Formats: sequence, structure tokens, C-alpha cells
Amino acid sequence: MGHVDTYAMKSFRVPTFQKKVLAILNQEPNHPVVIVVDRDGERGRLATLQEGRAKAGDPSRCVIGLAVEMLEAWLLADP
Repeated sequence: MGHVDTYAMKSFRVPTFQKKVLAILNQEPNHPVVIVVDRDGERGRLATLQEGRAKAGDPSRCVIGLAVEMLEAWLLADP
């Protein structure tokens, strides 16, 4: 397996998760993207992320996951 780039959502200086999805997709325009966040915090987080993907044209190269606990979200992003 080759190199996999990882990003922390908080490193994208945009105010909403929807805009963060767009920023990540713009950062990686030619690569598959997997976005995984924890379910803590605001209700509707998954819907917000899906809206961001839809605004980007709903690319089939983008998969969004919602981890049950924060630990799982961080472990999935750990290279």
C-alpha cells in the first residue's frame, strides 16, 4: 500500500463541517477521500457532512463515515 495523506478537520479554517468537506475535496481533487468523524457534539453532523459532499457534486470518490466513539475516528486517521 502506498502513502495515504491524512488531515485533521480542525486544520481547515472554515466555519462549518460542510465547508470542511469541500475544502478536503479541493485539497485532493484526483484521489479517493475518506472522511471519518466522531458522533460527539452537534446532532445532524452526518447530514451536514453529506450536504458538503453533495455541494461538491456528490463525487463517488468520497466516502463519509461517522465513528461511534471518538477513539475509533482518531485511530482510523492515524497513519
